[in-house]
Amino acid sequence: MFWGRYKAVERLSKPLAVLLGGCLTAAALLSKPDVGALVTGALTPTMPESRGLYGPFLVMIAVMSAAAGSTGNLKYSAYVHERGWRDTSFLRVQRIDLLLSACGIFAMLALIQIAAAGALQPQGILVGEIEDLIPMFSQVLGDGGRIVLAATLWSVVFTSYLGGTGLVLMMTDAYHRHLCPSRPDASSDPNEGSAHLPAFR
Repeated sequence: MFWGRYKAVERLSKPLAVLLGGCLTAAALLSKPDVGALVTGALTPTMPESRGLYGPFLVMIAVMSAAAGSTGNLKYSAYVHERGWRDTSFLRVQRIDLLLSACGIFAMLALIQIAAAGALQPQGILVGEIEDLIPMFSQVLGDGGRIVLAATLWSVVFTSYLGGTGLVLMMTDAYHRHLCPSRPDASSDPNEGSAHLPAFR
């Protein structure tokens, strides 16, 4: 990323996403979930009882609102530009990209819940903090689970780092277009993207 090799890092992130999905699938299978309860819960979802000031419905609406109204959504346009999708001929591939991304995120979150329910519920372990997940991967799932946890956390940390680059791309573009337009770098081909510009580093 430091040398502006955005596309190289993007190519690396694809097998990383496969690794993350594979690890979560392995964790879900190792937890040996109750298939009947899984199907029943998926077909007839229920809300937990409201306790305290912040009920589950309020939390759900708050999370949805924060995601829908996040300025982080603007990062997608920076990624699209960096990929070279800069005219309407790329609309179809963008829609497919978004659809596959949404399905992938949904599947991974579902696998996390399946693994947690399958491993923690029979043990009577209650999850209150992130540290409470450690017994699920070590005590319940054994050494294999510990490896899965390590690979999953590494993948999440790395992809979170990549997610932050979208904001950097936008700030770089704004800097070279408006704050420092006299720089020779700003006079280069605008279709080349922002990752090659010095401010990006």
